[in-house]
Amino acid sequence: MTPPVLPEGFWMNEPLTGRDNYQRRLSNISCHIRSPFQEIYVAEAGAYGKALILNGQLQAAAADEFLYHEALVHPAMIRVRSPRKVLIIGGGEGAAAREVLRWRDVERVVIVEIDREVVAASRRYLSEIHQHIFDDLRVQVVFAEGRRFLQTTEETWDVIIFDLPDPAEDAPWWPLYAKDSFRNAARRLSTDGSFVLQAGPISPLNLADLRRIVINAGATFPCLHVYTTFVPSFGIPLAFVLASFRAFTTRPSPEVVDRVLAEKVRSRLRMLDGAAFLGLMQAPVYLREAMPAGLGLTSPAIETAHPPAVAAG
Repeated sequence: MTPPVLPEGFWMNEPLTGRDNYQRRLSNISCHIRSPFQEIYVAEAGAYGKALILNGQLQAAAADEFLYHEALVHPAMIRVRSPRKVLIIGGGEGAAAREVLRWRDVERVVIVEIDREVVAASRRYLSEIHQHIFDDLRVQVVFAEGRRFLQTTEETWDVIIFDLPDPAEDAPWWPLYAKDSFRNAARRLSTDGSFVLQAGPISPLNLADLRRIVINAGATFPCLHVYTTFVPSFGIPLAFVLASFRAFTTRPSPEVVDRVLAEKVRSRLRMLDGAAFLGLMQAPVYLREAMPAGLGLTSPAIETAHPPAVAAG
């Protein structure tokens, strides 16, 4: 992982839409690798600090990745009474697993990552992000294609998380957003479990991929909800799809959520508390209207089948 011979700083153009780029300056390059799967950089990304960049797209920056990873992980964890076993497809830098391990009940976390070099580079250069979770005995890293792992695993999981780069039809991970992938995830999810995935940017100009993902997930999961967050280093808001077999409220009581987080999470979160969680679940009008009829949003009046974290006050 010898750093390449490059100028002290250079500008990288990262596509946001088919017509727009995000330009960022990289410096202090820790490593540059061309793995069998992708081009990997670990470098300083301007004001956002040390970052992991795959194929020219920033995946996690030290200054604000918590805005993404807390939004990805904790809504799914909150609605499970006792999340003990968690499967993460992707997430090779370790940040999603870091958030999962905050929960006191967690006994086992499996990270399925296709690219060994991503994990190796992250372990060596991004300790401020993964916070040494790879040394935790509860964590197992499996180097495999995520879709294949879902087809073959016989374990049952309380929470399944797809922490993938942005969906795109020409991307090798696009099959993970297909109907059969969601069926295989559902097959290995516990009855009261949660499934969540990062579903890509939500510019009003490019919602086609999100609609397809919601349709595909909705063919398997009877209850699903689209919510959003904004991470400044990404330059564009992102959607997440939270799904389960049982209905859950999208208007949770902030007081109940705060109580559950205090009881079940080891340390105070930086982004999410009860009030923030309530706000996170409220999607903007244009996004709700863009979803397929009958899919994409659960009823705000529906309560979860068990009341630990999301029952109304």
